[in-house]
Amino acid sequence: EVNGDILGTAEDFVKIEGLQFQLTNAFSDKVGIAISGQTAGSKIYINNNIIKGVLSGSGSHTALNLASSNTTFYIYNNLIYNFNINSSSGILVNNSGGTHYIYNNSISNCIIGINKPELSTVVAKNNLLNSCTTPASGTFSVGTDYNATNNASMGYTVTGNGNTHDRVNQAFIFLDATNKDFHLSSTDTSAKDAGADLSA
Repeated sequence: EVNGDILGTAEDFVKIEGLQFQLTNAFSDKVGIAISGQTAGSKIYINNNIIKGVLSGSGSHTALNLASSNTTFYIYNNLIYNFNINSSSGILVNNSGGTHYIYNNSISNCIIGINKPELSTVVAKNNLLNSCTTPASGTFSVGTDYNATNNASMGYTVTGNGNTHDRVNQAFIFLDATNKDFHLSSTDTSAKDAGADLSA
């Protein structure tokens, strides 16, 4: 898509799975996937997607804009990269009443990896936040832990300070980061086998 948001929905109980998006934009404040307008009790699943930014100009863009209050979001196993100009975000939690489970995502080369300016519930686990100016921003909920970054700080605060397994200052080894293959190499010791077991 050029010069516009790629996908948006106000439908309840939606699952967006297994898609690849590229947001190419030189205009202001565009979004890869925008979620808003759901009724109370809705559940939204966004998983196994790849979202790439090819951005320029003065805008602050977002790969995922989660703007629906009173909705439960399940955001997992996504790859997001190159939302890297101005104040762009990989994931923007843009509502004051939702609950968000953000697990097992790889976010690379973004200004803010996970941006939570609102007073909503966000639990983030097993996210790899690579080469982001600010890996995560805001106050995250209890249970947030096991996230990893190559920065000196994760950037967020966690209610109760329970994020004792977060890993900072890591040197991730990817199979081929130059060509955007962000699978971890078998020789990686920074994130490989360091996450929480979420199989249950």
